[in-house]
Amino acid sequence: MLFLLAAATALTWTHLPACGGYVVQQTTQERAADAELVSHAYRATLPDQIGVVMAGGGWRIVWATPVEQEPGIFFFHGLPSDLKLVDIWGGPTQDRDEAANWAMHLGAPAAMAQCFATRLVQDGP
Repeated sequence: MLFLLAAATALTWTHLPACGGYVVQQTTQERAADAELVSHAYRATLPDQIGVVMAGGGWRIVWATPVEQEPGIFFFHGLPSDLKLVDIWGGPTQDRDEAANWAMHLGAPAAMAQCFATRLVQDGP
């Protein structure tokens, strides 16, 4: 019973209207490309893990755990062939509005910022 409750909770944020179309279902090659993107931007070795990825409106948000580092959420912006690191969110929060406002302040679309914030509050970085 507890497993079903946890599974239902974990899926909730992906079904929010704010997340419509932003969450990317990735192939192995796309995960490798995002690992390279984070590695290059962070000037580090390839991340241990690539988690959720959101994309839209020239933005790419990548949940990643660089080797021997804390997990972070990397915000990139630009053309798909020339994405630049804008900022990194690190650490958990319970303040969804603060996280959404932070992402919107970077320039992320409001709906994407809401999706990011909801996912962050629910599951952490």
